[in-house]
Amino acid sequence: KSGFFVYSSFDGDASTCKLSEKVDAWNDWLSNIGKLSRVSCVKAGKRTVFTLNGNERDIRRREIFQKTLEYFVEMSLKLHNVLHPTETKVVNKVCLTRTPVAVA
Repeated sequence: KSGFFVYSSFDGDASTCKLSEKVDAWNDWLSNIGKLSRVSCVKAGKRTVFTLNGNERDIRRREIFQKTLEYFVEMSLKLHNVLHPTETKVVNKVCLTRTPVAVA
């Protein structure tokens, strides 16, 4: 079975109820838009690892796959902020492109 696997990890404890609520809400959103991919989080030593386990069916349409990955990056930062409320990280919009973007 193929598909895709993306993860992010941060220092911090994954046992917070708020973290579980965010992951559950994300999985509900994926389900509501007809996606089989799922997000999970686990504690690995002193880190919390967030995983997007993607289903092969979800990568058939490139633009949907791209938006799913962009959303994962945005959501990972939100999950980081749950773990570290005093070290808030913010991004206005994540945009994956096929063409390199020049940074001035």
